[in-house]
Amino acid sequence: MLDIRLAFCTAVALASAVPAYAQDAPDVSEPPAMSCDDRKITPELKLLCDGIEQSYRDAMSAPPEVTGTIRSAPLPSLARRPINSELIGGGFDFHPDRTNPFALAPDRSVGVRVKGADTPVQLSTEMVQPGDPEAQSRLNWELKAERGASAVQSGMFVGGAAAGTYERSGSGENVSAFAGVRRVTQPYDGVRVGSEIAPRLSVTDDATTSMSFEPKVSTSAEFGRIGTSDFRGSLNADVGYQLPVGGDPSLYSGFRLSIRPR
Repeated sequence: MLDIRLAFCTAVALASAVPAYAQDAPDVSEPPAMSCDDRKITPELKLLCDGIEQSYRDAMSAPPEVTGTIRSAPLPSLARRPINSELIGGGFDFHPDRTNPFALAPDRSVGVRVKGADTPVQLSTEMVQPGDPEAQSRLNWELKAERGASAVQSGMFVGGAAAGTYERSGSGENVSAFAGVRRVTQPYDGVRVGSEIAPRLSVTDDATTSMSFEPKVSTSAEFGRIGTSDFRGSLNADVGYQLPVGGDPSLYSGFRLSIRPR
């Protein structure tokens, strides 16, 4: 009987002790928070924090490792500059002269002119259909560089050009240098009138040298925006007189329509 009571008392004591043990036991499901700034951390953790901080400083202070090829800054050149282009044409305003049935139509031409922005160089090509039905069509090209006063400014200018003409019966090329003075006025908005005179020295492909004086008057009228498109138009009229040294003078004139982006 004594043994039974002793066993019962022992079981009750163990049952009452289990909840207390479970309540006092730490929760191991979440790790305790730890900071390297905490002064109460262990020496081992302090050593680990110091190593991490030193590694971060070494990584930030080391120069970056460069792999591959380093591209240098692009140098300014004509190929990297914006290109301005214009469509040019002439001879489309011909009205037949009823009083002269033998009058020929003027030469008709269509071409393009390109020029690099902020550069004095321009290239133009032009296909010409002669007004004479017996004449051959020809292709004209010109590479010109000009310094000084532009076509819309008054002042002195100097430059050089290389030009050529190609047709079925043959071809001809020449180089020339010129210098002159230009005067430009603007009587109305969008309208410019210019006059110039320029001595020109030319050398053809057969080594023939010639000297001439070329006074010229030109008029330019801006159309502004063409309809709802992104292009602008202008009409240019030129009248000049070529006075070669030791040769016969000749008069030339023409109209040119230019279309260019806005």
